[in-house]
Amino acid sequence: MRRDEQGHLNKDELVMAVVGEAGLAEEMRKHLALCRHCVAEKERLARDLAVLGEMAKGFTPPLRKTVIIPDEQFFRHSRPWGWRLAFGTTLATAVVVIMLSLFLFRPTPGVNLAALNKEMLSDERLMTEISMLENNPMPPKWEAIAGETDSTVDEAFIDFVVPLGADDEVS
Repeated sequence: MRRDEQGHLNKDELVMAVVGEAGLAEEMRKHLALCRHCVAEKERLARDLAVLGEMAKGFTPPLRKTVIIPDEQFFRHSRPWGWRLAFGTTLATAVVVIMLSLFLFRPTPGVNLAALNKEMLSDERLMTEISMLENNPMPPKWEAIAGETDSTVDEAFIDFVVPLGADDEVS
């Protein structure tokens, strides 16, 4: 901010002087100590602000409850159990996780190798039987009745058994 023509403090600098001179530069504080005009302006501004404050008090409703600002010691010792609570909660959580992991991931009892081998042989027999049924699904007792099995297909015989209709012509 620029100073006025005579070198006095401007309004912003005077407000800073009223609020607290510690916020002013060293040069401005020296000027304020020596200049009667600036000191008078500062005092007038302080009086105007005091009158404004008194007017504001007159328009402010009375407090219904007394406000007490706690001292610093109140905040420092308000919760001494905080770390103990956090440590206890962490410890309890760890115990629960360990117990659940022991229950869920417990080692299985020893595997009976003889039973496993027997089951594997049973599965192998089943697969062999399925392979045999793929090749010839007719039971061995019925093969004697059916006669020989010829895998060649005679197209003339198929056409005789299943004749083609007028709509079923092969192109």
